[in-house]
Amino acid sequence: LADNLMSILPEDLSAFTHLEDVNLNGNNFEQLEDVIISLTTLPMLKSLHINLHEEEQVDFIFKTMPSL
Repeated sequence: LADNLMSILPEDLSAFTHLEDVNLNGNNFEQLEDVIISLTTLPMLKSLHINLHEEEQVDFIFKTMPSL
């Protein structure tokens, strides 16, 4: 999914029951918090690659998704 000019993700990604690794680098998401909330619906997610620009974004991801 990297470099696809995405700005949002669907709210519910739970249908991807076996997805463990997601690469979202190179996209221009409007609201990173909404993207992270969407990603929490992936039951097996273990690895996330995403461009971040602020320390608060890193903190939010680790707080919201401690299993990464």
